[in-house]
Amino acid sequence: ASCYCCSVAGVGICVQCGPLFLSELAPYHLRGAFNTLFQSFMTTGILAAQCINYGYMDYEWGWRLNLGLAGIPALLLLVGAACVPETPSHMAERGDVEKARKVLHMIRGTDGEWLKLSL
Repeated sequence: ASCYCCSVAGVGICVQCGPLFLSELAPYHLRGAFNTLFQSFMTTGILAAQCINYGYMDYEWGWRLNLGLAGIPALLLLVGAACVPETPSHMAERGDVEKARKVLHMIRGTDGEWLKLSL
């Protein structure tokens, strides 16, 4: 039961923080598309999980397979989260303006003019 609770909490955090993070990193003209794709991928993942659950519901060991397969996306998310930078707006709020410009240039290819205007 504790694995299930951790899984549910992790999905809840991902669903809450994912669109916010995408909105801060995505270029202005692509924010809606990124968040729509995020929601579509989440819905597709839920559908796939339900189909797998339905397929293995008659097997005694089916719940073990379902719980084990749920660990694969969680592991990918953990590895991926270590590779993404902090958002430029968060860095600018903390006073790391130069670092925010570098990250902004890395992810969008811009020079960070919006930081000059917002400070």
